[in-house]
Amino acid sequence: MIEVVLNKRCVNKLRRELRRAGSKEIGGILAGQDLGDGRFLVLDLSVQRDGSFSHFRRSSPKHHQFMRQFFERTGHDYQRFNYLGEWHSHPSFPALPSQTDFSQMQKLIEERDQNAQFLVLLVVKMPKSIIEASAYAFRRCQSPLRIGLSSTETGNITDSASYWEKQQKHGKVFGRSGRACLKKALNVLEKFIK
Repeated sequence: MIEVVLNKRCVNKLRRELRRAGSKEIGGILAGQDLGDGRFLVLDLSVQRDGSFSHFRRSSPKHHQFMRQFFERTGHDYQRFNYLGEWHSHPSFPALPSQTDFSQMQKLIEERDQNAQFLVLLVVKMPKSIIEASAYAFRRCQSPLRIGLSSTETGNITDSASYWEKQQKHGKVFGRSGRACLKKALNVLEKFIK
């Protein structure tokens, strides 16, 4: 099983950037350390702030510079420190990947020049003080895999996929638009997980 752990610095950076972005989607890339046994510590993340209410597409050349600086700081030890994947926010929707998110991540991992064994997609939102998030791993010629997600500080992050599944199961999702959004998100998840 793969688990992604966010360090305190990244959690604080996400909080700050999510507050700043308000209802606009933002995102970037994840850089981290292989801790062994399928555990990966996110040490830093880049931020791109030009999304809209319902759309984000990573395109900034700043991300290449971010990774170059990360590799310099970590001594170019690519086996231990490397690009883990992507992240973006869904401030107005559940913190679950959309069908577009699934498709784009699968395309990234399937690219010929992609050397990674898998790529992570982290989708986040912060309706209150705790970050809601879901994490998925994308592998060549395989379905996406929901993966473990935690932080080095307890109580900073909630697994959004588990939360929404429980809410639906117990009928606690309120409002017609909320139910429709949740149903659509869960249908996307079921399609790609099966």
